[in-house]
Amino acid sequence: MAEYSMADFRNDFEDCKKQLADLGYELQDGINLVLNNRATRRFGQCSVRRDYYGKTHCYKIELSTKTFPYSSKAEIKNTLMHECIHAVPECHFDGHGKIWKRVANEVNEAYGYKIKRCSDREDKEAYIKAVEERTNYIVKCSKCGHEWHYQRMSKCVKHPELYTHNNCGGHLVNA
Repeated sequence: MAEYSMADFRNDFEDCKKQLADLGYELQDGINLVLNNRATRRFGQCSVRRDYYGKTHCYKIELSTKTFPYSSKAEIKNTLMHECIHAVPECHFDGHGKIWKRVANEVNEAYGYKIKRCSDREDKEAYIKAVEERTNYIVKCSKCGHEWHYQRMSKCVKHPELYTHNNCGGHLVNA
């Protein structure tokens, strides 16, 4: 995909905000929009906090730029709408619970998004490619073959023999 700029992010956010408003869900003003250049374990994030009086506020929505080269504009906007649904006041601290799912289903039906709690395996191709590009070290389970990708040197990379895989009990080795 071509570059996805901050201007694109702002335009898409305003579009998502309007679509939610048309369905009766108002987002607060003053939400910071951030393109995160470091996050590799998520596509996006909505940050919510509770103030001194117990009122909740969404203060930031982030998108990870690591997957942009492998994602279409529609996939990026789908991620943004997913995060915008978390910013709906009724969904604060609901996670991917009943209220969040109801709003997501309404948005999917009204506008044709494909919003889900988690990505399908096919949707993770962008994530997998981004992680592989940043991988400097790979540690592998000798029993089941599961791999862990590391960007930095760690104790597990230096001494994998000290560790076992929690799921199958296999010993770890450098790949």
